[in-house]
Amino acid sequence: MQGSEGLCADSSKRRRIPSTLEAEMDHNPKPSNESEQPDTIPKEYESSQLLDGAKEILIRHAGEVYRLRLTKNDKLILQK
Repeated sequence: MQGSEGLCADSSKRRRIPSTLEAEMDHNPKPSNESEQPDTIPKEYESSQLLDGAKEILIRHAGEVYRLRLTKNDKLILQK
């Protein structure tokens, strides 16, 4: 994350990550060792908070890009 410039790409334009989500991400650094146990209660986000009005967003994970898409039937699809 680059300071307050948290940007997320969707198919053709760059979108700003909602400040509440950006703050959450900044205050929860990744564990330094993958063998550490994750939090016992998973964090929960509203899809509207992640999508921020878009129909799809791109998520980078472990050097790969995933697409989270909202369908016409109001379902979420995650594709690699």
